[in-house]
Amino acid sequence: MTNSQILIVAAMVVGPEYHAITSVALGLDRRSRPRVREGTQALTAGFPLAIVVTFGFAALVRAFGLQSAAFQRGLRPVSHLIDTPDFFSMVVAVLVAVLVAVGVVTLRLQRRVWRHAARRAEAALSQR
Repeated sequence: MTNSQILIVAAMVVGPEYHAITSVALGLDRRSRPRVREGTQALTAGFPLAIVVTFGFAALVRAFGLQSAAFQRGLRPVSHLIDTPDFFSMVVAVLVAVLVAVGVVTLRLQRRVWRHAARRAEAALSQR
């Protein structure tokens, strides 16, 4: 295990709950009850399961004495990053927001390109 701040931030952005949250948001936006229901079910089942698994893993690590000496002394640079945000935390948050926005725009453009290509292919096939 490493104490890499960038890995922690990346894990927050691409975590498994991201899809469920997106499903709920899109479902609310498009008034799609099945999407909202599925996303909510994934979140309500996934978070408790993740808590139990994480607690079990932490208990095993402690039981077998696998945590680092620095951790036992209370040195936790990654949680320090989260507990005490500073200027660089804001920079990372803004950059992540920009990356997410670029990703959303890219996905939308890709979807339009694929739809356009599919329409052209259908038109070409119907002319034959």
